[in-house]
Amino acid sequence: MKAQTRNAAAAGAVLLALCAVPFLAGKFASYLAIRIMLLGIFAGVALLLAAIGIVVSEKSGVVNLGIEGIMLVAAVAGFGAAHATGVAEFGFIAGAA
Repeated sequence: MKAQTRNAAAAGAVLLALCAVPFLAGKFASYLAIRIMLLGIFAGVALLLAAIGIVVSEKSGVVNLGIEGIMLVAAVAGFGAAHATGVAEFGFIAGAA
């Protein structure tokens, strides 16, 4: 399968999943099911951003094998700074630095 076909299929699957969310708001689904699905989508955004970064770096010819470790260290630093200071903005700055 060509890369463009795979990308189109992945984009279609994401779009289909996002379109399914309003249908779950009907009388046949519980509020808990909607929350779980939305939390899964929100949690996947960080992984999606990391995947986009990996694709961009791979296209430029740089193979970065430690991208997951970099994300983990940034998340721990951000959490530690936010927890220690009690200010979420400091956590964001520490995670981005």
